[in-house]
Amino acid sequence: MSALPLFWGDGDADPKAVLSNPDHRAPVILALLEAYRVRPVDVIDAAAFAGTDLLIVAQPRILQAQELVDLDGWVRRGGRVLIFADPDLVWPGTLAPGDPRRAPPVTLLDPLFTHWGMALSADGPPGDVAVNGAPLVPLRGGRWASTDPRCSAQADALVLTCGIGKGQAVLVADADLLDMRDNEENHEGLMALLAHALR
Repeated sequence: MSALPLFWGDGDADPKAVLSNPDHRAPVILALLEAYRVRPVDVIDAAAFAGTDLLIVAQPRILQAQELVDLDGWVRRGGRVLIFADPDLVWPGTLAPGDPRRAPPVTLLDPLFTHWGMALSADGPPGDVAVNGAPLVPLRGGRWASTDPRCSAQADALVLTCGIGKGQAVLVADADLLDMRDNEENHEGLMALLAHALR
């Protein structure tokens, strides 16, 4: 579930280009497909959870109240979610700033984070970090804070792992990490994040 152009491109592509090359999946999706089955989700509901080992939510559009309730309930019943939430998205694209087809420049998931007892600030790590020994190079990410004993931070609080009911949420304070078009240095770190979220 994402408002980022991970599956369909930026939304303003030349129709002729789309017809001649309909595969506009982002490099990160192609990398994930080498090891996992990946499918896009437009709405967070029972169909999104069916057969899902891990739900990835990356800088989504504003979620409806029922979607937030359903996501929270699914995680508490044992679901696993990996959330990329960016307080200052700088993802480059061809759409003009303010275009509603662009991903939101700041995360819109604060109500969910507040419900889960965590907070996101924009003062991200000043340099490179690591997740389970794998390097990550944040662009302009944030930092998590939580007083919940079931939460643990790593990578200079860029990543927060929390037990939520019977399930687990892994939160990453930088959605720009998913942009691998001209930057493949985060491939190992992203794969480590996925493995961590699936444990």
